[in-house]
Amino acid sequence: MEMRRKIVNMPISIVPEHFKLSNQHHWVQENLFSMRDLMPQTMGCHAGPSLYSLDDSWYESEDGGSMFFGMTNKAPPHTVRMPRVEFYRYLAISNRDVQWGIHVLGAGSSSVPPFSPSYPVRLHPDLYQFGWGKGRILDEFQMVYITAGEGEFESASGGKKAVGAGAVMLLFPGEWHRYRPRKDVGWDEYWVSFDGEIPHRLAENGFISPSAPVLSVGSDERVLQHYQAILDGVRGERIGYQQLIASKVMVILATALAIARRQNSSDRHEIIVSEAKLLLQQPESMVSIDRLAASLDLSAPQFRRVFKEHTGVSPHQYYNQMRISRAKELLRETTLTVRQVAAQLCYESPYHFSKAFKKATGSPPTDWRKARGLPTGNGAGNAASEKAE
Repeated sequence: MEMRRKIVNMPISIVPEHFKLSNQHHWVQENLFSMRDLMPQTMGCHAGPSLYSLDDSWYESEDGGSMFFGMTNKAPPHTVRMPRVEFYRYLAISNRDVQWGIHVLGAGSSSVPPFSPSYPVRLHPDLYQFGWGKGRILDEFQMVYITAGEGEFESASGGKKAVGAGAVMLLFPGEWHRYRPRKDVGWDEYWVSFDGEIPHRLAENGFISPSAPVLSVGSDERVLQHYQAILDGVRGERIGYQQLIASKVMVILATALAIARRQNSSDRHEIIVSEAKLLLQQPESMVSIDRLAASLDLSAPQFRRVFKEHTGVSPHQYYNQMRISRAKELLRETTLTVRQVAAQLCYESPYHFSKAFKKATGSPPTDWRKARGLPTGNGAGNAASEKAE
């Protein structure tokens, strides 16, 4: 077959976002981009080999200045099927961005079809390049969300894992890793690179860990929308965009962790915690944690572990929070004395109530009322409680 070459060289400003070509058999969706109007240091498009096949038409890029992306289901053996689109941008970071606590260093997305010649593409900066043989170590965090397809992931601490649509891969600074789509399947991915005091603190406190680098999120529209918002932000780079997209990273991370925790918990445990909360939310009744655990067919240690896994606090801490919350209501909305409030909430004495209230709020009950201009209740009744405070 005679090769017909068409040189694509159109400014990005005049190229339609999507258009179609056809012959007698095939429709193909394409995207055209020109790099000449873009900053090569910060933005890239996946070019791959210089020759691309599109049914019976052939396209070639010249001098790296113009790019073509195409998909075809009629590719001869020597033809490379290229991604429909790849966008990425790496960002300059200011001291002010760092002071925010979390900052975005780069973001992108790509759709890698089956039998792509290489992964990842070769236009990224050297720091981000890697091959399956050697893998890679980054200086920052990354989150990679797979929205379609499947592949494999491996890291020094997490081992080797199969990944597919709905997986979020967490990459950690200083942690060796590698990943790739399955050759005959490909995948679609979104990624964001970030760093800062906040993600390091999350890792130090065990919210995220190199030993658990893959989170199963599923096809979650909220996560996808936040990734797309990050890409919109880095495209526009409007004033304040860095803090806005950094907040999106935190939302993605929190959402992914919450979904993963729910998937790892059993339905029975969910029911147990829900029933326990109903009882613990009655601060005007004396609650025994041991008796509560027994009523739920659990030992006290088992109950404490399950409850804390789901809520982040122990049953005793949760109950005390409910009591303090109710105490504030009574102090704010009634003229009950501190002694009367302590009795209503089943505290052993006004002293124990005042001590717990001060620990939670920073002020004893009477001072808390005075600071808000509230009546302090019956004078005689309060005098005895003030002594306890």
